[in-house]
Amino acid sequence: MKKVSIIIPVYNAEKFLPECFRNLAALEYDDVELCFVDDGSADGSLRLLEDFAQTFTKGEVKVLRHEKNRGVAAARNTALDNAAGEYIMHIDCDDGFKPEIVSRAVAEAESEDIDMLGFDCILESPTSSRYFRQPDCPSADYALETILKGTRKWNLWLYLTKRSLYEGVRFVEGDNLGEDMMVTSKLFAKAEKVGQIHEALYIYRQSPVSVSYSFTDEKIGQIKRNLENLSGFLEAGKPEIAKFIPFLKLNLKLPLLMTGEKADYLKWKGLFPEADRHIMENDVLAKRTNIVQKCASLGLWPIVKAYWFIVTKVYYRNGRA
Repeated sequence: MKKVSIIIPVYNAEKFLPECFRNLAALEYDDVELCFVDDGSADGSLRLLEDFAQTFTKGEVKVLRHEKNRGVAAARNTALDNAAGEYIMHIDCDDGFKPEIVSRAVAEAESEDIDMLGFDCILESPTSSRYFRQPDCPSADYALETILKGTRKWNLWLYLTKRSLYEGVRFVEGDNLGEDMMVTSKLFAKAEKVGQIHEALYIYRQSPVSVSYSFTDEKIGQIKRNLENLSGFLEAGKPEIAKFIPFLKLNLKLPLLMTGEKADYLKWKGLFPEADRHIMENDVLAKRTNIVQKCASLGLWPIVKAYWFIVTKVYYRNGRA
């Protein structure tokens, strides 16, 4: 049985930890290393972590601590520097997961000698729940291409990865938005054999955070720096994949067209404008997505707003995807 290190950043998560602990205790795998990083929490998180570490029976618990809050990128780096498992997984403590997530993923990875294995998930919001199916994963280059083109999620909690792939790959402390985009893409760039399980093993609970909050000037700067980091990495090592970076830029700013607010549309206009000339070239996105982006690039705000109204107030309200 191969040891799996599970990285769990924690910051003022006292209300989420009891359920997270119950899910971890129910894991159907007996050799996990839980790497919690308390990132300077001001609530009772650290005490709960230390108490849980005394009762966990499925493996080892490491409770790591930052004296002050340094952000999720630094927390993940601290965990990676202390992880000893042959595989790495990531969990957010406010999400859910199935008891078989580790056993199922390890069995598949071991049977095929897979470097990086993905799985599907359930997307939960306060009002809905839906299955999200990732694309097939026939090769690492294809998986990376689908990330850049916008059809594959890059969230770290969707993958089991050999720890050896993380050699030379770390997050940039302080750049906490787009950090998983950068690292997951680099891991695929380094992987040789990859795979995908079409089972929803993870449950992602979407919080109602506004797009405008996510696209403050400070957070846009973090996204840009992580994107520049990834671009340089791919241009040096995989130039044939780096040509899809403009599609990634378009996908990163697309949420700004989905709010119905003109201020967010104007932010869209100013973010990565050099990518706009590639709008109609992404052949895997829905045509309607390319068209609304094209209208936005031409300054046709009334059409963009009408599209937002139809999609959010009619299409999704009627249960369509």
